[in-house]
Amino acid sequence: LDALVGGGTGDADQNIYDVRNAMQLCLHNKVGIFRKGEELDEAVDSLRQIYQQSLNLKVSKASRNKPTSPEIDLAMRLPGMVRVALTIAKGAQARVESRGGHTREDHPARDDANWLKRTLARWPKGADEPELTYEPVGLIELPPGERGYGGATMIKMERSIEDYNAAVGAAWREAGWQETEEPLGSELV
Repeated sequence: LDALVGGGTGDADQNIYDVRNAMQLCLHNKVGIFRKGEELDEAVDSLRQIYQQSLNLKVSKASRNKPTSPEIDLAMRLPGMVRVALTIAKGAQARVESRGGHTREDHPARDDANWLKRTLARWPKGADEPELTYEPVGLIELPPGERGYGGATMIKMERSIEDYNAAVGAAWREAGWQETEEPLGSELV
C-alpha cells in the first residue's frame, strides 16, 4: 500500500476524493459530446496535473487498518482512471473533426479524407502520458457518408473504396498485424 500511495515516502498529501472530483469535473466540463479545441487543450493540461496528484494520494489511518476499505480501493484504482481520462482527452484533442456522436464545434465537418482511421493509444512503461497512433478503420463495403447525425457537412475521402481497401492490409501489416486463417476481407464476400 505504501508503494501505491505517496510513493512510499510518507509525504502523500493529495485527498483521494478531491483528485477524483477534479478529474470528473474536468471531463464533464471540457471533454463532453460538444467539444472545442481550446477546452480540450485546457483539459489535457489539467489532467496531466491531476495524474501527477493521483500518484501522491493520502489514505486515512483508519482505512489502512481495515481489511477492506472503499478509500484504499479508490486509491489503488484512481491513477489508472486518470490515465484513461487523459488518454480520452488527448485522443479528442488530436482528432480535429466531428464524427459520430462527438462534435468539435471548431471543426464541424466530418473529415473522411484525413480521419477515416482508428485512434490507438498505448502508455509505455515509465511514460508520463500516452502515445497515440492510428490505423485504417478496416475494409469497407459502402463509401463513408452522411448518416444523419453529427455535423451536416463532410469532407469526402479522395480514394475509391477499392484503393482504400487495398491499402488497409499493407498498413495493418506495417503496424505488426499478423495474418489469420481467414483472409483479410473474407467477411465481406
